[in-house]
Amino acid sequence: SELEFKIIHEDQPFVVNDLKLIPLPIWHGSNYRSLGFRFGNVCYISDIPEETYMLIRDCDLLIMDALRPHRSSATHFGLPRALEEV
Repeated sequence: SELEFKIIHEDQPFVVNDLKLIPLPIWHGSNYRSLGFRFGNVCYISDIPEETYMLIRDCDLLIMDALRPHRSSATHFGLPRALEEV
């Protein structure tokens, strides 16, 4: 098999094997952008910045990062903060 790399942009949906993916912009620290993804009504995201809420508001399934059981870090929700979002 052979890999084919493609550049994706945070503001442009893209398709993989007939599945449309919508990038969900995330700040990973103060100056580094990362991406979560929405495919159909499923969203995967590690944190939720204000500007991304509108992209996930009607998801049927939200898969969210919760790095630590008792506290959040600068770049990831902890379990208590993740539970506040659901």
